[in-house]
Amino acid sequence: MRVDWSGEGLCFEVGNERLPGVRVILDEPAPLGTDRGHMPTELLLGALGGCVGMNAVALLRKRKQPLVRLAVLVDGEQATEWPKAFTEFDVTFEITWSAAPDDEVVDAMLDKAVHAYCPVGGTIESGTATVRHQRRDVFVDA
Repeated sequence: MRVDWSGEGLCFEVGNERLPGVRVILDEPAPLGTDRGHMPTELLLGALGGCVGMNAVALLRKRKQPLVRLAVLVDGEQATEWPKAFTEFDVTFEITWSAAPDDEVVDAMLDKAVHAYCPVGGTIESGTATVRHQRRDVFVDA
């Protein structure tokens, strides 16, 4: 994943080689940024919701549940001190059915979607990931 500063405020564009035409804008509200995109913390919530949502749809379809629509609502509590890390996440599945589902199966599949198959949630819950960094200097000809 590559994240490039736009040259304005705190606005960045995120993209990769796999999907070169798809760009995501990251920004912060004023006074720090121009509020032209999602904050990085919002994208983290979105990544968690997307990850568990994909797993939920796959698992519910596999178990032949009468799924019509699924939305994932994700909220998070952050610490007040920097780096203001998230201290908990709340995930709500909003599900539309075409018939009555098997509640026991649905609950088990949603639990697996969150706790067994989502690498985003697994990384958050494990607390074992390390963020390393290095520097690469690029010079332009004068």
